[in-house]
Amino acid sequence: MRCEKPFGVPEWVGELVADLPPLLTTAEAVAVLRCSPRSLYRRVSEGRIHAVRVSDTGSSRLLVPRGEIERFLCELAQAA
Repeated sequence: MRCEKPFGVPEWVGELVADLPPLLTTAEAVAVLRCSPRSLYRRVSEGRIHAVRVSDTGSSRLLVPRGEIERFLCELAQAA
């Protein structure tokens, strides 16, 4: 998923997400976004980042698609 921007995708975004796995764990996502887990959960609950919640044994796990990380970073770059 590429962000639509008149000036193109910032080069640093493409480089940052190129080697990421298709689905990132909470720990991986907060490391890439350089935010706290609480900030990530807040952005997910606000709908700013879309994530998949997986529950297998009663506890749930949040997974963030690589494309969502790229889209969110593109939005931040556009706002700057």
